[in-house]
Amino acid sequence: MVRRPSLTLVGMSTPSEFFSAIGGGDVASGLLNRFLIVKTKIGVQMSQDNCVSSISEQLAVWAKEHAHAVDGTLDTGSTHDVPPNPIEVPFTPEANALLRSYEERLVAAIRNETGTGLEAMYNRSREISMRLALIVARSMRQEQISGDAMQWSIDYVEHYATQTITMFRSNMADGPFDACCKAVFAKIEAAGARGITEREIGRGVAAFANMDRRKRDDVLEILQIDSDIERRTEKTTGRDRVAWFIPTTG
Repeated sequence: MVRRPSLTLVGMSTPSEFFSAIGGGDVASGLLNRFLIVKTKIGVQMSQDNCVSSISEQLAVWAKEHAHAVDGTLDTGSTHDVPPNPIEVPFTPEANALLRSYEERLVAAIRNETGTGLEAMYNRSREISMRLALIVARSMRQEQISGDAMQWSIDYVEHYATQTITMFRSNMADGPFDACCKAVFAKIEAAGARGITEREIGRGVAAFANMDRRKRDDVLEILQIDSDIERRTEKTTGRDRVAWFIPTTG
């Protein structure tokens, strides 16, 4: 038995595998809001040649100091079943004021998302930012969590929480039909004012292409009701072009 364990989980996945494995129940259960989810924009990269890089003297000193448990909070004779002595790292008044302001924005965001099923994703953002601020502050050798460390952490968590909500709204689905609806909507949205034909949608969404006529009509009908898509018929020199689009407002 490990006394007072501190467990950190890091997972990596491709977006398609990730979204196929989760659903609304994972959000409502409080599982996913315990994680800080980051989607990289780097994309596929070429492999890199191995090279030797130099590190700063500051990093070298830090690594040597923390390579030995006796330099931390554990005594020389400590073992896994002996709990470490906790050290309090308090928040400065400036950090607390920033946290209060952030909490107000979170409450507003939760109210705005109420009914969408995604409001639970904000429930632990404040707690995550506090934990991250502790890491940042100690990496800066601060004895207290400063306003700078707190602001950096809030900015980081807020950015990726917003990104995650946007991704979930567009990609997370409960069942194959819901997934198809969201994939079709994404294609229509990406087409812009010109719109996209049903044939073009089928080329980009395999699940839609494999549906029979009735199920295709169901998808488009639901999107008309829930997402306000519209159909437009354009005269051409040949067959009329029937396109689906999202009307602009204003």
